[in-house]
Amino acid sequence: WAAGGGHVAACDWLFNENNIPVNGSRRKDGRAPLHWAARNGHLETCKWLVTHGADPNIKTYDGDGAFSLAVWQGHLPVARYLASLDAVDPGATNRWGCNALLWACIQHDPRGGGGGGSGTMRSGTMRSGTMRSGDEEGTREGGGSVGDESPPKSPMATVRWLVRELGVPVDVVNVNGHSALHKCAIYGHGDVIAWLLSETTCNRAEHMSPDDRGSPPSALAAANGYENLAAELRHVEDRT
Repeated sequence: WAAGGGHVAACDWLFNENNIPVNGSRRKDGRAPLHWAARNGHLETCKWLVTHGADPNIKTYDGDGAFSLAVWQGHLPVARYLASLDAVDPGATNRWGCNALLWACIQHDPRGGGGGGSGTMRSGTMRSGTMRSGDEEGTREGGGSVGDESPPKSPMATVRWLVRELGVPVDVVNVNGHSALHKCAIYGHGDVIAWLLSETTCNRAEHMSPDDRGSPPSALAAANGYENLAAELRHVEDRT
């Protein structure tokens, strides 16, 4: 709780006066203090934890590191710090086959009810949804508390950084059959889809194939109310 809330003084007291281990976790999901600090965007707390022996590469039960959780919630300062550490592999995948790019593609604005994508591959009106159909990873937990900086409404800056600067693979397809295009479609991130299609190799048939429930990206966009994006994606899928 101290780490997740960004309370460095409390962390210091627990560590120095009560011998609480910085890598300890009794949660079933295996999240340690660094996971919570990173997820909630508390940069100074992350630095304190690492300085006091926290493992930057410690994994949850699902195989997620603190880096992926920071990326998921759009906390770029935290993600940049963790990526600078030798122990962290920005391209790592979890046990579901998701890497940091797929986590970035399910970013959402917690102040907007869970959505936040533009809903089109062109500039358009922002739309916020309340439910996401077809994305188990993105719906396991709500938006949570905002940390040292507010997350963006679009993951575009994060996606470009991951791909261009860190070289995170764009061709990953997880165990559910989801590529980055599927994830973006669920959350209406049409701007990211357009960039991935035009600027990366995430534009082949295998990236647009139906998932394990028979839904291609266009169907996922439609299921979540992004009709314009669904129509645009159907056009792309038909040509691929």
